Amino acid sequence: MKSHPGSPRDGTPSGTPTASRAGSPAPAALPTLDEVKAALPEEGIAITTLVKLFKGRVFKEQTPFFISLVKQAGKQDPITKMIHPKKD
Repeated sequence: MKSHPGSPRDGTPSGTPTASRAGSPAPAALPTLDEVKAALPEEGIAITTLVKLFKGRVFKEQTPFFISLVKQAGKQDPITKMIHPKKD
């Protein structure tokens, strides 16, 4: 029997995707501690600027985890409120 365009070959209808769509990017992973450390310049960074660096990777329900990474990587200056890298 000859196969015709559009006819199922393996029992699945023609055109049915078997994997994720090519145009859909995989969700970005949460930042690592090393990435957060690398984002902290010696002169410090405003928390709002730091958050913008990881926009799209930290969602509302993940904020406490992200804040814990920031606390592990840096220390906030009580006067300027800038986040500076912790000295090892």
